[in-house]
Amino acid sequence: RAGRVLVMVAVAALLVALAGTSGLESRGRLIFAIAAGGAAAFAATESRSLAVAGRPALVALGALGLLELVSLAWTIGDTRDGAAWATAVLGAAALAWAAAVIASRPGGVAFLAAAIGVLAAASAVAGIAGVTTRSTPLAECLSGVWRAGGPFEYPPALALAGVSATPVALWWMCGACRRVAIGGLIVGA
Repeated sequence: RAGRVLVMVAVAALLVALAGTSGLESRGRLIFAIAAGGAAAFAATESRSLAVAGRPALVALGALGLLELVSLAWTIGDTRDGAAWATAVLGAAALAWAAAVIASRPGGVAFLAAAIGVLAAASAVAGIAGVTTRSTPLAECLSGVWRAGGPFEYPPALALAGVSATPVALWWMCGACRRVAIGGLIVGA
């Protein structure tokens, strides 16, 4: 039961991060950090949470967030933006830890791959809708050409999400189950 809640909170953290603010504003970074902290709280309840906490990437992300917090002590001027970035980096560390806990469960890697595929496909649809309606922030006009940005509000980030989802789409397309293959085709498209 706790594993399912952990998965839902981790996915919710990603959805909140993409919901209109894309993390570019202080408010969006703070919302993301809070949602990611919720995912980390549920990850802490798992028996394998301490075993994955010492992974180098997780330690590095956590150390970067803590360094950003500590650097506020010698920052001259307004520290609100630095605090927002520190919480965003710590939120990324918390979400990465929750994802590592999910990945350590049976079927966890497949679930994370599926979540990336579905989120990338939904983001692409939002970007295409933004281009067809010529509405910002889902799309932006660069040098007279409209480009899809989706909830990321940045075309290269949307492209990276699409490239990241390509392996899972191909995996689904090559599967034996016809329904899964059709889902992979939709995500791939």
